[in-house]
Amino acid sequence: MSIIAEFSHNHLGDLNLLKDMVFAAANAGAKYCKIQTHFAADLTPDWKGQAERVKKYELDWDAHAQFVAWCRRAKVIPMTSVYTFRYAEKLNQVGFRHIKIGSAQAGDDDMVRRYLLLGFKVVLSTGGHAIKDIPRLGPLEAVLHCVSQYPTHPHKANLCRMHDLMVKFPNCQVGFSDHTHYTNQNHVAKTAILLGADITEKHFTLKAHDATKDGPVSVDPTSLADLCKFEKKSIEERLAESEAYGLFRYPQGEDEIKLIKEHKTKWQA
Repeated sequence: MSIIAEFSHNHLGDLNLLKDMVFAAANAGAKYCKIQTHFAADLTPDWKGQAERVKKYELDWDAHAQFVAWCRRAKVIPMTSVYTFRYAEKLNQVGFRHIKIGSAQAGDDDMVRRYLLLGFKVVLSTGGHAIKDIPRLGPLEAVLHCVSQYPTHPHKANLCRMHDLMVKFPNCQVGFSDHTHYTNQNHVAKTAILLGADITEKHFTLKAHDATKDGPVSVDPTSLADLCKFEKKSIEERLAESEAYGLFRYPQGEDEIKLIKEHKTKWQA
């Protein structure tokens, strides 16, 4: 079992902050640290209005390479989210071997297959998709259940879908990408681990929770360390500590499905 610390835009484009996040997440016990590889120039015409905001959080290729170096020094695995195949060669050159394909692109069989053929270890996220629509390609590193709307209500985390993913992907790690509010105190993530999540992803921040767009769904170093410690506990210890959140099966909301459909058109192929 392992934890992904997702940095998203919480580094604010500040490389000093990004470096501090790597070592703080590693110290808390994360196995992976993850950034996002996207550039304002790649936005499709319908999304050009987001260009100024996206530009603020871009990390150039020198920053990507520096991130990989920091991760290696901190003894964590560098990972990035990708939205197009066009930078695959560059990602390989700067040292990435692990990528995540987010929910909006998870049904893009061609992109998933091409990354796999290049030897990348690919994690898929499934928010907004029917499980039947997730490509059964391999060998995938992991498939993560998530609810893509931020923040996810703890009781609507729909963790039963992890079991459905385990049935569809019996030879693949299955996990959970948690977008519940930080005040949830890891209850949903802990329940997911108790149910057998091999990988759990949490947004991570060193800033105040209201300082960034993803801050409300991000954990701080103390909360991340708490989750990493929980992961290493025995089943009996986990049962004693865990509260059963997110176990009810909810149909995917129309708002989430609409959100993912819209984001499928955000980036140029």
